[in-house]
Amino acid sequence: MNGPRDRRRDVQNETFKQATRIASDQRDMDTETMGRGLMYVGLGLVVIGGLVVLLGQILDLGNLPGDLVFREENVRVYVPIGTMIVLSILLTLLLNLVLRIFR
Repeated sequence: MNGPRDRRRDVQNETFKQATRIASDQRDMDTETMGRGLMYVGLGLVVIGGLVVLLGQILDLGNLPGDLVFREENVRVYVPIGTMIVLSILLTLLLNLVLRIFR
């Protein structure tokens, strides 16, 4: 018999089928977008790596005030707090500049 429960189950099954169909369509279209996004992320990492190398030569990163080095006979512990702060500020400024350009 077709009672309210059966009708509700039919509606739920149809909704699930539609959602699955939509999700599979979106998944097929998103591979190109994801590929482009990965290329941009890779390009961004190359740019950031180049900046770190250049700034390392200019600012002598690693020997800034605030960088802690603990040395024992066979152990050396390096905690670059000052360098992390400088890089954080520079990367924040760079990201804000890039986001303003692309808006």
